[in-house]
Amino acid sequence: MVTMPIIVDEAKCTGCGKCVDMCHRMVYELRDRGGKMVAVPSRAEWCLKCFLCVDPCPVGAIQILK
Repeated sequence: MVTMPIIVDEAKCTGCGKCVDMCHRMVYELRDRGGKMVAVPSRAEWCLKCFLCVDPCPVGAIQILK
């Protein structure tokens, strides 16, 4: 399996958890970053590049590189 580079802009991320809910591979988890919850691709190597996490993000904080 090829690891897909996933970038989450923590400054934009609101911690809504939509990416966590949409990812069937459980790539993301919410973590506290100085009192602010943000999405972290803690298991990026599990990403299948389906992009189901990208579209639901209301602030466009997730980018999956090709």
